[in-house]
Amino acid sequence: MFAATPARIADGSSGRIAVDHYHRCAADLKLLADLGATGYRMSLSWSRLQPQGRGPANPAGAAFYDRLIDLLLDAGIAPFVSLHHRDMPLEVMERGGWLTRATSDAFTDYAALAAVAFGDRVAAWATIDEPLLETAYGYAIGIDAPGLALLGGAFQATHHQLLAHGRAAAVLRSASTAPIGIVNRHTTVEPARPGAADRVAARFYDLYHNRQFADPILRGEYPALILAMPGAGTDVGRAAPYRHRPLAPAPKVREINDNVRI
Repeated sequence: MFAATPARIADGSSGRIAVDHYHRCAADLKLLADLGATGYRMSLSWSRLQPQGRGPANPAGAAFYDRLIDLLLDAGIAPFVSLHHRDMPLEVMERGGWLTRATSDAFTDYAALAAVAFGDRVAAWATIDEPLLETAYGYAIGIDAPGLALLGGAFQATHHQLLAHGRAAAVLRSASTAPIGIVNRHTTVEPARPGAADRVAARFYDLYHNRQFADPILRGEYPALILAMPGAGTDVGRAAPYRHRPLAPAPKVREINDNVRI
């Protein structure tokens, strides 16, 4: 839905077909086997496996992942499975997405569904892939889906993703012996110059990029400076629900390298 919004994707591309892995998975896995791969990091689609984010598994979606995981195991390739990689049922987003605590509850139910269906064959689980990018690009500055520009108010998306991680990890742990974690895009941060302004900027970037996610998981608390951001204490229970509608064109960006935009 985000890609279909005019001006959001520069060349009008969408994920409707993309690499067509759904139909080409056998050939794709043969390529993996020919390369000598022993592990495959893959993501489940919440939308495919549990349309509308509620209720039982979609039989066609579950059958696809059953087949994919079995083909991997037959080829001697261990499946490393992520539950969420920035793919959310539209109905869940319309109910508030990661801005609402209820999405953590829905995600826990989805994790339980996946654990029952695939838990006996997964080599390792990741609950959420790159929560930083979903918070920063999707909710804070609006470059990526869902295209919101909440700045400090996007902290609510961080908190509810981490809450969903903790709850999902408990569910997975009760149904699977495989290791469980979360995958974030951490990076080292150094000031560009020795001055005080650069040191402060680097400190905040480290807190936002790394410790906003690592500290709650490893230390049980958020950095104080993150909690002090304007909007971080927003009462999301009163936030207006998301509705898909034409959005303003995305801001122009200049690529610096594969990971950094300004």
